[in-house]
Amino acid sequence: MWKLFFLLIPFVFLLPFYTLASSFRCSSEIIESGDSSYKVQDKCGQPVSKQIVGYTINENSKRELVIEEWVYNRENIRVVITMIGNKVNHIKEESRW
Repeated sequence: MWKLFFLLIPFVFLLPFYTLASSFRCSSEIIESGDSSYKVQDKCGQPVSKQIVGYTINENSKRELVIEEWVYNRENIRVVITMIGNKVNHIKEESRW
């Protein structure tokens, strides 16, 4: 039992960092996976760039949902938000330097 406890301790300390990587702050709001594109644009404004990068494909090989990448520049960080069907799917932060 104690071995399991000591194995789980590092994950408890890493959990807050994982949460920070899947969200970011715009004005006084936090944007995270599942938020609508309307909420992102309302809270963060127009992105620096907005690009269609693909589509989801259904069982019949038909295009279903648009996949877009929205880019925001924040201080020394470039934030890339992947939208699938007008919902935030993934948030990635990159250094601008």
